[in-house]
Amino acid sequence: MKKAVVLLGPPGSGKTSLAERLLGYLDGKIIATGPLLKDKAKEKSEEGQKVKNHLDKGELVPTELVKETIVQYLKKNGAPWLLFDGFPRHKDQIEPFFAMGERMAYRLEAVFYLELPRSVAFERITGRRVCPDCGAVYNIHDRPPSRPGVCDRCGGELIQRKDDRPEVAKERMEEFQRNTVPVITFFQREYPGKTFQVEGEKRLSRIVPSVLSILHGKKEER
Repeated sequence: MKKAVVLLGPPGSGKTSLAERLLGYLDGKIIATGPLLKDKAKEKSEEGQKVKNHLDKGELVPTELVKETIVQYLKKNGAPWLLFDGFPRHKDQIEPFFAMGERMAYRLEAVFYLELPRSVAFERITGRRVCPDCGAVYNIHDRPPSRPGVCDRCGGELIQRKDDRPEVAKERMEEFQRNTVPVITFFQREYPGKTFQVEGEKRLSRIVPSVLSILHGKKEER
């Protein structure tokens, strides 16, 4: 039976960075719906074109399509640990999450809620800059490049993604409050022994050992 870990938190809380760091210690796969759906949209299949149509219109992809995309990925990419990065994100995705568990033989091991003050989340998002050439990520507030606007790794010109612009960041944070906070509340109420709140302001070097100690069944150090 595979073990599923759910990572939830507002935009900018570090869910993806935490998942990537955990892979250095766990034999696992990251299940991030954003990248999975973008890859699916490139396919010529009927499902792929349906996903593409929703993404092109800026619409949320229906839960059933999201679920099938994840299932197809898991069929090809099994691992002892499955790190769900931001899924389930809406209340109507909770039931499919557990239904997939029965179908794909995984059980919920833990849920980690990376709590982050709204002001810090907004600063992290809007300060993010990425290199379209090599994929390096910076932040003008706490991880700036050596030269403003220039990638240290390859010398490429850094850009601000559309999702990181102030007006879009505000919409993303409101969407989190409206749709994902109820999911967090559900896990806290129904699975209190498996749901853990993490201070998202801490450095990953402090968060990772705490998360690993919980996953390995040890008492969390405070």
